[in-house]
Order: sequence, then C-alpha cells, then structure tokens
Amino acid sequence: MGEIMSLEGQIAAEKEKERKVQLEKIERAKEREAEHIEKQKEKQSDRWFQTLLLITGAILGVLATKLADYFFK
Repeated sequence: MGEIMSLEGQIAAEKEKERKVQLEKIERAKEREAEHIEKQKEKQSDRWFQTLLLITGAILGVLATKLADYFFK
C-alpha cells in the first residue's frame, strides 16, 4: 500500500513538473509574440516616417522648381 502511495506521489510530482514546463513554454511564447508585435510597430513607425520624408521632399522639390522658374525667367 505504501508503494502505491509513493508511486502516486511520484506521478503527481512528474505531472506538476510537466505542467510547470508547459507554463514556462507558454510564457516564453507570449514574450516572443510581444517582442514581435513591438518590432512590427517600430517598422510601421519607420514606414510612416519614410513616407512623410518622401512627401516633404516632393513638395520641397516642386517649390524649388517653381521658385527657380520665377527667378530665372
């Protein structure tokens, strides 16, 4: 009877250990997902900044062309 109790205790300990391992895996996966989302946000922010620079450059180019046409006619 004592052996059965001992085996049940070992089985319970193994199950608890496996549960903890699974929880750790889930935590690491959540952390990786959060890091991935943060990187995606940074990339999106960079894209907006690049787009803004492109539009600003285009506007400045048009203005420079108009000013050159005005002064060098």
